[in-house]
Amino acid sequence: MLSKILKIKLSIIKIIFFISLFFITFNSVLYVLEKYVYGDRFLFDDLVINHCAGIIHSLNNSPYGFGLGKTPLIDCVKNVIGSDWGMPAYFYSTFYLRILSILSDFSFNTVKVVWFVLCFFSFSLILFFSYKILPINKFKKTLPLIIFFSFGGILIKAFTSGNLSIFVYGLLSLSLFFLHKNYKIIFCSMIILISLVKPHHFIFLIIGILVYEKEFLKYAIISTLIVIFIFFLEFTYNNELFLSYLSNLHASTTPEFFFSYNATVGLKSVIQNLPTNIAGQFNFYISAGPNLIKNLLWFFLTFFILIGSILYRTTLKIKNLNNLQKSKLIAFGCITTTIINPNLAVYEFFLFIPSILFLIDNFKFKLSFLESEKIKYLIILSFVIVQDINFPLFCSAIVFFYILYYNFKKNDILIFKK
Repeated sequence: MLSKILKIKLSIIKIIFFISLFFITFNSVLYVLEKYVYGDRFLFDDLVINHCAGIIHSLNNSPYGFGLGKTPLIDCVKNVIGSDWGMPAYFYSTFYLRILSILSDFSFNTVKVVWFVLCFFSFSLILFFSYKILPINKFKKTLPLIIFFSFGGILIKAFTSGNLSIFVYGLLSLSLFFLHKNYKIIFCSMIILISLVKPHHFIFLIIGILVYEKEFLKYAIISTLIVIFIFFLEFTYNNELFLSYLSNLHASTTPEFFFSYNATVGLKSVIQNLPTNIAGQFNFYISAGPNLIKNLLWFFLTFFILIGSILYRTTLKIKNLNNLQKSKLIAFGCITTTIINPNLAVYEFFLFIPSILFLIDNFKFKLSFLESEKIKYLIILSFVIVQDINFPLFCSAIVFFYILYYNFKKNDILIFKK
C-alpha cells in the first residue's frame, strides 16, 4: 500500500494536500459561524471566567472554589452569559488575579475588543517566530492556515474558548526568539513572567538547557528561585487568598475535577484513561481518573523523557551552534515540552505545530525512498486530515523517540554535523 502511494507524483500529492487544507479551513470557518455567530454557543467562555474572577476580587472576595455550591463565580458568569454555565472555576494565580481586578471596571464587551487585539498581536508573534526561527519555505504562504487548522482545527477551538494560552504562547514565541539570539536574560525574564500566571510553564526553561547546555544552568536555577520567591511574597501578602489558590490547584488533581472537566489531552491524561480503555476491550470496567500509581507513572515517564532529551543534546557534542542548529534544538525542545506538559490542552499547541513541521522538513530519512519530498507531504497531510484530539501527542511522541532512536543508531537524521 505504501509503495503504491509513493508512486504517486509529488505534484498530485501537493494538490491533494492543498485541497484538503482548503476544505478543513472552510469546514472550520463554517463551524464557527454555525455555533458562535448564528448559533447559541457563547464565544470566549474562559474569558468570562477570568473577567468575573477580577470583578469578585475587586470587591475583596475570593474567586477560588471548586465543586457544587463552592464556586463563587456562578452568579457573575450567569449574568454575563445570560444562562447557566455548569460549574465555572478559576485556577490561575493570585498574581494574575490582581491584574484582572484592575481590568474589572471595563464592561465585558470592552474586554472582548481588547482580547481580539491581544489575539491578533499574539498570533502575529507566533507567525514571526515561525518565519524567523523555524522557516519552511514550501509552506511560507499557507503556514497560518496550517497552524490554525491542523489536527481538526484545534487552535480554532483555542481561540473561541478565550483561554489565556493564546496570549501566553505569543509571549513564549517571542521569548524563544530572544533565546535564539542568545539573549538569555530576556528569555528568562519572560519565562518568569509567564510562570507567575501559569506556573507549569517554567518547563520551557528546559529549552534553554537543550540549546546552551551547562552555560544555561545558572539562568534556569536563578529563574526558578525567583519564581518561588515571588510566590512566597504572594503568600505573605495575602496568605488566605494564596492558600485558596493552592486549594484549587489541589482540586484540579482530584477525581472530582477529572470527571467534571477532563479537558487535558497530554501524557498525564493518557495514563489516567488508558486502564479504562484497555479494560473496555475485554468487557469489564476500571475507573478512569488520577490516583497515586498513575501519578507516579507519569512522573517517572516524564523524568526519563527529560533525561533522554538532555542525553541527546550531550551526544551531539557541538559547542558553537549556528543559527540552523539552534532552530532545530528549539523545535526539539518544543516537542519535548509538549510531551511532558502536565496540563496539555487543545490551546497548548501554538508552538508545537510549527516546531513539528520544521523538524519533519529537516529530517534526513535513512531509507532512500523516504528521502523524497513525497513522504514529508504525506506526513503533513495527515496533520490536516486526521481529526483526532489525541493525534498531536501521538505525533510528538513518535517524532521525539524517532530522533532519539536514530541518534542511538548513530544516524544524524537532523543533519547537525556535515
